[in-house]
Amino acid sequence: MKRGATKSAEYSGRSIAVDFVTLIVTIISKLDTAHRLTIHDAQMNYYGTRLATCSSDNLIKIFELKPSGQTYPSAELNGHTGPVWQVSWAHPKFDNVLASCSYDRRVIIWKEISGKWQKIYEWNHHDASVNSISWAPYQFGLTLACASTDTSISILSFSKAKIWTHQLIIQAHEQGCNAVSWAPPVYSTSLVHSDGHVIRKRMASGGNDNFVKIWREKNDELWELEIALEGHIDWVRDVAWAPVAAHNVNTIASCGQDRKAIIWRCSNVDQRQWSAQELAVFDDILWHVSWSLCATVLAVSGSDNERMCGKFDEEDIIGTQQLKSSTQKSIRSKILEQLPLLDDCINDILPKKDSFKLIKCKEHVELIADCDGNVLFIKPRDVPYFPTLRLLHQYPFILPHEKVDRGAIKFVLNGSQIMCRGLTSPGATLNVDVPENSIVALMAEGKKHALAIGLTKMSAEEILTVNKGIGIENLHHLNDGLWKVQTVL
Repeated sequence: MKRGATKSAEYSGRSIAVDFVTLIVTIISKLDTAHRLTIHDAQMNYYGTRLATCSSDNLIKIFELKPSGQTYPSAELNGHTGPVWQVSWAHPKFDNVLASCSYDRRVIIWKEISGKWQKIYEWNHHDASVNSISWAPYQFGLTLACASTDTSISILSFSKAKIWTHQLIIQAHEQGCNAVSWAPPVYSTSLVHSDGHVIRKRMASGGNDNFVKIWREKNDELWELEIALEGHIDWVRDVAWAPVAAHNVNTIASCGQDRKAIIWRCSNVDQRQWSAQELAVFDDILWHVSWSLCATVLAVSGSDNERMCGKFDEEDIIGTQQLKSSTQKSIRSKILEQLPLLDDCINDILPKKDSFKLIKCKEHVELIADCDGNVLFIKPRDVPYFPTLRLLHQYPFILPHEKVDRGAIKFVLNGSQIMCRGLTSPGATLNVDVPENSIVALMAEGKKHALAIGLTKMSAEEILTVNKGIGIENLHHLNDGLWKVQTVL
């Protein structure tokens, strides 16, 4: 699906009519967040008067939004030591409460008290990145679900005793849990059924086992798996339970690595009979699904935070230049100087007798292609030459290897920076001989081929010593824009 288009699903009785809608967007105002790195999430509060953003710079920022379109920063929350993936506002019934989750394995709950934001609770008992958080409907109290790469889901609740308690679903998803979303309460004004029994909480989750799973609270301590829904053939990236059960039909949307968006429906959740409707197979990996408040419109979105290579397409090409032999020799020597492991195969890749092309692109990017137009090397401004992933897959040892842990895979494929902890945790392997500002192949635990190519921001010794912050800049990854451009004629 082209950028600028979105998918909508609208209810008509009990059926769902699905249409492609091209959005014509009017920009009311622009906001410079001053985040130093990639922004991963931005959420308005219930009334649309505040915006919270979070980023790979470890910060959360809060902005005031005025009806006139004016915005101004009101707070900067500094408590995480890794990229902050998501923020979530609690219902205004609980005043100004915000939750955040991070690669640093922590969930922090913040509250504005007397005009100042304070950390009121920190949950630090996950063993890997916390990828998603979701507040339960306010009828269930101040309750937050947290999904983690360590395969578990934790449920945090502020009890009547004014203390935070927790429940844990262990092994919720093999290889990691990516998303969680609450079911709406069956009755919006009461948590007691007409026959007298207590209405228990339900939620949906999605993970790296390719399942969408429905969970039900069995009692105040235990959760049980009601059903695992099969439909995706790759990682489930996001799930969203519609906030309203239209005509008593519960509806869940899911999307994933397989580029599918699926609608799941059930008229009686106790009977556990869910039907699946596949909306479409999109052109790109899908990352998020979100319902409107009335559950009449579903938005499905793909990745939008790619860097130069991620955004690259043939329209960025300015011109192609056939080089003189002396210029070719100079470029060839520079590539060898910057990538010395190419020495044994450079004659196969760029034979001396063959001419090659210099392709100039926007944003001061240059591509080197062989005589047939096959793109081989990239040279952004202020970055050394590096090979394309396709060339690296053909010659896997032309770059030093760095291996990230399994939990970092989805973030590498999203174009995110590689944090030091992803290189030093169990399952990762750090090449101790690699200095700062080196081009490296990014491998992953359990994967045969490189996922990405990066530039080290610290030496291996510094990464081990500091063990926080960005260790490797992600330059070019699988399925980004450059991956899709194979030849330039």
